[in-house]
Amino acid sequence: MRFGDRRFAAAYAVCLSTLFVLPSAEAFACPCEYKADKFPELTSKHPIPPAHSACLRSINELQAYLRGAVKKAHREKARNAHQTNLKRTYEIDWGVPPAEVARSMIASSRSTIAGAARTLKTEKRKIGDRNHIQDIVADNIGLDESTIEHGTKLAEYARCVLKNNLPATVSGKD
Repeated sequence: MRFGDRRFAAAYAVCLSTLFVLPSAEAFACPCEYKADKFPELTSKHPIPPAHSACLRSINELQAYLRGAVKKAHREKARNAHQTNLKRTYEIDWGVPPAEVARSMIASSRSTIAGAARTLKTEKRKIGDRNHIQDIVADNIGLDESTIEHGTKLAEYARCVLKNNLPATVSGKD
């Protein structure tokens, strides 16, 4: 799977679409006035309760992972993909989503993780194969691993939101 392949485009689209389960284009007005305790990069238009702030730990960990992925990428396209995903985590209104949005995030994450795991397995078979450009193979592996990490952290976040049963402060549509 090379950067020009349809499979890469599909995997990349899945990775990006998972990030956008919560907000719409209008939500990109953040960073907002209210900051999460211990995670000032994660903001909302509404106060972030301490219980919800604790849920944002997984998103903060995702940001750290994406910063590392940017540094490890071999080619500009992969760096840009990771950088774009990282940038978008700062633009989201991280208010409390409704329970149905959180459940949707978990379901979406499961299918995304499963798909990325399949393509990761395929890409790992190409390691050392002279018929494949190894920098591209490494970047594709990095993108698949990033998609898995992304899905894992979003699901972790959504499970925490459901566990804390906080009233929604964002609609998932605003």
